[in-house]
Amino acid sequence: MPLNAHYQHFNYGAKLARYLALRWGSWRYRFSGVYQREGATYNSLKEGGDQIEYEDEDPQIHPDFEAAVARSGAVCGIAKHHPRCTQRAAV
Repeated sequence: MPLNAHYQHFNYGAKLARYLALRWGSWRYRFSGVYQREGATYNSLKEGGDQIEYEDEDPQIHPDFEAAVARSGAVCGIAKHHPRCTQRAAV
């Protein structure tokens, strides 16, 4: 993955998943030469961070996610957080 590329993790399965995200350039791995601004990974782009908020993501991402969720027999569980989620009644 190129430096400063945006990416997302998705769990479209019916079982809960836990993600452990590690990155070089953190307080623990300063030797790597990659510098990350304080709070960059969890602050919105609008606030100078690197996080893309749901309302700012590519509009096709969530419909694709909902389709994958449906194929797995699960229900999208982020309706209260995502403005374009069509499965609001399921929450």
